[in-house]
Amino acid sequence: MVHQRVMQRRAALQQRNKGTNVDAGNSILTLDEAASGTATDKFSAGHFYQRFYESAFALLRKQPVRLLEIGVRDGSSLKVWTRYFLRYEHIYGLAYGASENYEGHLSTLERVTVFYGDQSSSESLDNLVNKSGGSFDLVIDDGSHVPWHILFSFYKLFPAVKPGGLYVVEDTETSYWNAPGASIYGYFLNNTGTGISGNVLEFFGDLTHVINGRIQNSPHLMLFSRVEHEISSIEFADNCILIRKGFNSFHRHRPYSLAHMVDVQVVEQWQAEKVAKYRTVFPALVDIEQSHRNYIPFGGDEYNQNK
Repeated sequence: MVHQRVMQRRAALQQRNKGTNVDAGNSILTLDEAASGTATDKFSAGHFYQRFYESAFALLRKQPVRLLEIGVRDGSSLKVWTRYFLRYEHIYGLAYGASENYEGHLSTLERVTVFYGDQSSSESLDNLVNKSGGSFDLVIDDGSHVPWHILFSFYKLFPAVKPGGLYVVEDTETSYWNAPGASIYGYFLNNTGTGISGNVLEFFGDLTHVINGRIQNSPHLMLFSRVEHEISSIEFADNCILIRKGFNSFHRHRPYSLAHMVDVQVVEQWQAEKVAKYRTVFPALVDIEQSHRNYIPFGGDEYNQNK
C-alpha cells in the first residue's frame, strides 16, 4: 500500500514537472508518510520528531546519504529512512544482542546493513566503523537511552561523522527519570534529574561553553576530548538533541579582539571542576579521555599549526 502510494505520488510529480529540470525522484514523502505502515514511534504516532527533523534533514534529502542508526528493534525506522532518503548510499543499523525479527522486514531492502553489538562497547563501535567505512552524514542514537551509553557512543562515533554532518540523540527523557528504582532496559538510572550532572542535557549544555572557547580566550578549552572542537552547534529540542559537525578548525582559532575582557583563570577553574565532576558521574569518559589524547580535530594539521 505504501509502495503504491509512493509510486502514485512520484508519477503525479513527474507529470506536474514535465518539461522542467525538477528531478521528481527527490524525496517526495514527509516523514509521517514514509513511516506509514511501520511500527516506528518517532513521528506523529509517538514522539513527533518530524517537528525538528524535516528542516534539519532537508539538505540531506538530495544527497547520497550514509546513515547510521543505533537501535534497530523491528527495523521500522530503517525502512522509513530508505523511503525518506531516496538517494541514500547506504543505511546501517546497530542492533543489540542476538538476531531479531527485523531481518525479515529488511531482507528486501537494498544497501541496508545491520551490525550486532553494544553501543557501550569500544569493540562493537570500532568494528562497526571499520567495517562500514564510517563517513556518516547522519547518526541517530535511538539505542539504550542510558546517559553514559549516549555519551560514550557520541565520543566514539562523532569522529566518523562527515564534516557538516549531523548527530542526533533521541529520547533524552531518561535523563530526567529520578524516581526511586527508575530504569530502562534493565539499567538503573543514577544521578539523573533536572540540574543533575548525570543528565545528558546538562553535559551537552556544558559543551556549548567549549564551542565558545575562542571568545573566552581559551580556544583549546575542552572537557574530555578534542572531538568536542569539531562541534559547530548544538540544538536542544523536545526529547532530543541535534549536534552539528563543523567543517574545519579555522574559526575556532581566529584571534578574538576582546580577549582581554575574559579572566582565563575563571575559565580554567570551571573546566577543572566540570571534568572532576563528570569523571565521577561518567567513569567511561576517563577511557575516552585517555584513548583520545592524541586526537586531531578534522584529521588535519590546522589544529597543530594554531596550537
